[in-house]
Amino acid sequence: MKHHPEFIPSKMKELHWLSRYRFMPLFRRNSTVQIEKYSPDKPFGLHLYTQMFDELAATLETSDGHSHAISADFSPSTIWDNDVYSYINSFSVGPEYYTQDFVHQLNPCMKLIVMMRDPVERLYSDYLFINGQNTAHEFHKKVKHVVKLYKSCLKLKSPRECFQDFNLARKSKIRLRIGAYSVFIQEWLKVFTRDQLYFVRMEDYVSNTKKVLEDIFNFLDMDMVSEDVMKRMLQQTPSNTRQSRGISFEPMYNKTHKLLSQFYGPFNHNLSMLLQNKDYTWHET
Repeated sequence: MKHHPEFIPSKMKELHWLSRYRFMPLFRRNSTVQIEKYSPDKPFGLHLYTQMFDELAATLETSDGHSHAISADFSPSTIWDNDVYSYINSFSVGPEYYTQDFVHQLNPCMKLIVMMRDPVERLYSDYLFINGQNTAHEFHKKVKHVVKLYKSCLKLKSPRECFQDFNLARKSKIRLRIGAYSVFIQEWLKVFTRDQLYFVRMEDYVSNTKKVLEDIFNFLDMDMVSEDVMKRMLQQTPSNTRQSRGISFEPMYNKTHKLLSQFYGPFNHNLSMLLQNKDYTWHET
């Protein structure tokens, strides 16, 4: 996106302000970004978020209303992380409001892009990225433990309650809940209209990047780019990958894959029904 002439990047790619840091002082280790320091007499609020988009604001202010510029917050936690609500509220069936409600109040015209990966592969990749070099054996032990935790919860409570439970998440050794995409997406679709969200599978993005990018440009009402610009986009090296951190890994055990596929199966099915697209069942196809 940064190669598109209409796109103006924010000062940080993944801000995590909407879901996390609006509740606490923003902390970035070794960050070169200059932001206003937190002080007790000044709320840690919206002004610290909006200054991340100063360049966009400056462009729009000097354009006399004729500039078509766009920016973005690429924080993946925005879609699923409501832990602060769970932590600061005492509740039996979940908080009344979540991040999507705040985002809608902030900008009801916002458009959102949600990229999802096969939840089984996503979980192993996430585990390796966070834990570094580890073994498939250790991963399998953690999967068994966490699947048991959530299955026990789901016998007594709704998926919404279980996957938004901060205390249960803290007991988990891996971030299993993130892959139950349908639980989180249905909450966003209660607040935003379907045409405000663009969903794409990571597998489709990898296999046909050019088409997905062009679909995104259409979704965001952006102009198509020249062949030279598209070429630069397609040659862009992905960031935040295991390869970029030199992480080696063993293949996941077949028994682990099967256990996770069975756990995620109902949520994948619900997602495919929600989005009217059977490709989101992954292992059922």
